[in-house]
Amino acid sequence: LTWTPSHLFLRVHGGLEAADEASATGEWADPTLPRTPPAYFQEALKQGGFPVRPAADKPPRVLVTSGVNPLRRWPLPQVIEKVLWPKLKLIVAIDTRLSTTGMKADLLLPAAGYYEKSGIKYAVALAPYVVVGEQAVAPLGESKPEWEIVSLLARRLQERAWARGVKDLAGIYERFSDHGRYGTDDAAKVLDEILQGSSPTRGVSWNEARRRGALQVKSIGRWGSTNGIGSEIEPQGSLSPSRIHIEGKQAWPTLTGRQQFYLDHPRFVEADEVLPRSKPLPGVGERHPIVLTGGHTRWSIHAIWRDEPKLLRLQRGEPSMWMSVEDARARGINDNDVVRVRNDHGSFQVRARVAASVAPGEAILYHAWEPLQFRDWRSHMEVIASPLKPTHLVTDYGQLRYRVFAFGPMHVPRGVPVQIDRQTEDKSTVDSSQSTVT
Repeated sequence: LTWTPSHLFLRVHGGLEAADEASATGEWADPTLPRTPPAYFQEALKQGGFPVRPAADKPPRVLVTSGVNPLRRWPLPQVIEKVLWPKLKLIVAIDTRLSTTGMKADLLLPAAGYYEKSGIKYAVALAPYVVVGEQAVAPLGESKPEWEIVSLLARRLQERAWARGVKDLAGIYERFSDHGRYGTDDAAKVLDEILQGSSPTRGVSWNEARRRGALQVKSIGRWGSTNGIGSEIEPQGSLSPSRIHIEGKQAWPTLTGRQQFYLDHPRFVEADEVLPRSKPLPGVGERHPIVLTGGHTRWSIHAIWRDEPKLLRLQRGEPSMWMSVEDARARGINDNDVVRVRNDHGSFQVRARVAASVAPGEAILYHAWEPLQFRDWRSHMEVIASPLKPTHLVTDYGQLRYRVFAFGPMHVPRGVPVQIDRQTEDKSTVDSSQSTVT
């Protein structure tokens, strides 16, 4: 099984490479690079440093999403929907709610909610516990736990593959179920296998785990792409990072074996980034003088509860953006006015929050708003391009090599240059957007 980073997939199949190429010159060009980012990308593809599935000459035909909401999270969703969506013969969203992606999918498979299924809710990060949760209530309607949904899909795919003579999928359910060991109703058995066999919880059964709720981690396990803590667990002790390197004197997982800031790879030399440094932000200028940034919202947990009425009542009930007093005054914008935020990639409308705490030249829009909560369903992601950092394409330098969930081409907005204009308010649109909190 080969994993393809989503950003790489979108550059090859979703139109982001063409969008990046169109904005790689002029004021959007990075003056510190001798070549354009697309030139580096094409070179990396030829060198074969990153897996691309499907291959560039084989367009994707089916997209199945689970646990994600791509049309909210992906950069330039208007480009992706225009380029990728027509290539797909089938789009399936597995979700607990009707998200923006679910609304634009062919099939929406209802997944059981957080308390409607058993599972491992929180695994070790900076807390020395693994938290599990037992099913509290039955799933509503036709919703099912993800294990059951995927198991049923695999079984049906195998049946259809046998009937049509498609050999590649003829044994998919056998592989998925480990030749019948795990059936569609065996989610608890799967959880038991995971807990019993994993280093942090080895030997703990699912029955014991669901009774205790929180399991103190027994061992961090080996260092890996999703485990960079570098410390073992002390019973009833605190978790401090990097102890095996500092106290145990084990080499750091870098090319030099030490904490390493100097990177003398030719790509870093060419980009003038052999040491961490500040670089000018491309695109900031007379046409786009304000830098749009963001952060984690205080009034929801990602998008999954962003439209929850009680949480919306703690704020203004719809997407809003902080901007400085000086920038608002220069544009005739008052607090709570509807403004249009735009650049060469796209635009969106949002409520302005005029705040003395925001510096001139800056605007802040906190994350997780669904596109469907914006006017015309156009969200802030429509102005957020997908600039590629060529240094992310290095695959032959010690710690800088492709690893799943750890290193590869990724979305790096770095602040987005925009212009902000006061917008004439459409009363009918405002009434519709406010309806969730009246």
